[in-house]
Amino acid sequence: MSIWLTGTYDVLVSPDPKGGIGDLMIAVFAAPADPNDEEANEDAPILAQRDVARGEYDDDLQPDDYGAFPYGEQGLRPEDIAPIYGPRLALRILLTLYEAADNDFNGIDVEGHPWRPPSEEGAFPMMTRVHGLLMAMRNYLQ
Repeated sequence: MSIWLTGTYDVLVSPDPKGGIGDLMIAVFAAPADPNDEEANEDAPILAQRDVARGEYDDDLQPDDYGAFPYGEQGLRPEDIAPIYGPRLALRILLTLYEAADNDFNGIDVEGHPWRPPSEEGAFPMMTRVHGLLMAMRNYLQ
């Protein structure tokens, strides 16, 4: 049994340390199966990462909007991202979440290195769910 979940991912939204004022970094990590397992949490592979310039999102973020939050089967619903972050930033978060689930499905991390056997069980349903949200958001933003 893996010490990391599949189908649930920790999504980190934080100021981009290398970017300008208001620029963000979105990183998606494998979520530990045991939230109290500090070693698994610290060693969690990065499955996807994206930089977002301030001009690519509309709403100012509140202090509570920053941090790492679990999304998926054992976390918050991906459908809750848009109401929190607004549609343009939600689109970027969902794209990053989709990329993470795709990498999990293929058993690779953000750099393409294998980190566990491919995981179809939880990753594919998450990919399908997020893809549907992306299609709805695309229609909304057009």
